[in-house]
Amino acid sequence: MSELVIEHPIPLIENLLKAGKGDEGRLLYLRKALKNGKVIYESDKNYLYSMQKEYSEILFTENTSEKQSQNISVPKKLSKEIKNKSTKTQRKTSQTKETFDSFEFELETIKGSLQDLKTKESKIKDNLEFLSMNREILTQTTIDRSNSFGSFSNLPKTTPSDLFELIKNTPTMEKTKIGIKKHDVMAYVSAGLFSLWFVGYSNLIDLGVFQGLSLGFSAGAAVSAGLFYRKLKSEKN
Repeated sequence: MSELVIEHPIPLIENLLKAGKGDEGRLLYLRKALKNGKVIYESDKNYLYSMQKEYSEILFTENTSEKQSQNISVPKKLSKEIKNKSTKTQRKTSQTKETFDSFEFELETIKGSLQDLKTKESKIKDNLEFLSMNREILTQTTIDRSNSFGSFSNLPKTTPSDLFELIKNTPTMEKTKIGIKKHDVMAYVSAGLFSLWFVGYSNLIDLGVFQGLSLGFSAGAAVSAGLFYRKLKSEKN
């Protein structure tokens, strides 16, 4: 029978003591004997050999378990990192979407404001054109009514100078019964009728057939105011 050979018996005994394996008293005795250079019995060698095999199996089991734990922990770690990155990506995507939605809202607001400005600009242009056209109509109406005034007053001629001569030679009171000058009254009437016509033209109220009449009466009142004023001025001179 070959002699059992145990490599590094003292470190083996110390590892067994640390791990709490084997008979502590026997292991302490064997460690002391070996350190003092004594030869141990064959039964002690068999004991250490069996403990060496048991300790090797323990180390193998621990190493295998540790590797399995590492193999399990690595996927878990990777899964956690992937989850964290996915969460960050979702947050960035959500923030980007919110920023884009906010930008679209501001852009639509600006477009709406520009459209409102264009609409207001168009209305202003229409009003200016309307006022210009109205001034031309009023001027032409004043001239036409001045020329046709003689037919309603039985004048032999229809020129403005003849109308003025007629009013000049006809004695009139400077003021009305309530103390307001006649040309002022006619001017107020003209302004009021024109305002009424403009309100109807703007579709704020429906004047119906009086829409055109209000403009004509306004022009007639304006002409009358001018004639009364000229007559009053000539009488004072």
